[in-house]
Amino acid sequence: MIDNHDQVIADWFAYLKYREAKAEKLQHAAKLAKQGNTQAAKNIMQQVDSAPVVFDGSKLRDAVKALLKERDSLKAQLQNHDTL
Repeated sequence: MIDNHDQVIADWFAYLKYREAKAEKLQHAAKLAKQGNTQAAKNIMQQVDSAPVVFDGSKLRDAVKALLKERDSLKAQLQNHDTL
């Protein structure tokens, strides 16, 4: 079960990386547009808009909660071990 949650978290980080790359492309398009190269800017915008990616965030909350619960359980086990 934790492995599935690990995958959800990994997918979330991959989605964040995608969003960062998209933002960089949009910034580049804005720079080109300011320089007067509007056609190149439009081309970049069309490429970005034609490949939307959506992350199903409904799974993220449960995954984070499960991972935190597992962490807390491990902490408790370590504390119990230290007191023995």
